[in-house]
Amino acid sequence: ILFLTAKGMTQDRVAGYRAGADVYLTKPFDPNELLSIVDNVIRRREAMEQGTSAITMMSGDVDGGDSGTSNSLRTLKNDLEELKQLMKDNSQKVVKKTNVVLDTTERRVLNLLCDGYTSAEIAERMPKRGTGLNVKSMSVTRIQQIIQKMYDATGTGSRTELVRWAVMTGYVRH
Repeated sequence: ILFLTAKGMTQDRVAGYRAGADVYLTKPFDPNELLSIVDNVIRRREAMEQGTSAITMMSGDVDGGDSGTSNSLRTLKNDLEELKQLMKDNSQKVVKKTNVVLDTTERRVLNLLCDGYTSAEIAERMPKRGTGLNVKSMSVTRIQQIIQKMYDATGTGSRTELVRWAVMTGYVRH
């Protein structure tokens, strides 16, 4: 199990390993590192199925032919080869690492902002709060405060810069 995430804090990595991750890579990552990890996993799996030590397998002393490899392993190898090629082809589209963590409300505001909505339009589209007759929309002032907080956290100073940051860090797709 491989976790590929923007969350790089120690407590995030520990939680990932406790959740069962064998590998925990943070963005941005070098595609060659991921490819090396995938290659090692395949070699170890082949060695386990053939009853060979993984070290011997990695040194190339064992015939890596299909004689001891199951169909499921061959399928996995083919899928991983295809994935590796996709990664090589798209290696320039890797997102930029950020230590900024946005909460759910900030993400919703950011997504709407990236879609080109004004503060008033964002306020109208945000989930309503309260119950019964006391249901309230989020105010335009509150939306502007959230956007300003994101400016401060990201080091941006305009909506255009914030949208560019969101695309570069993978918070939104372009």
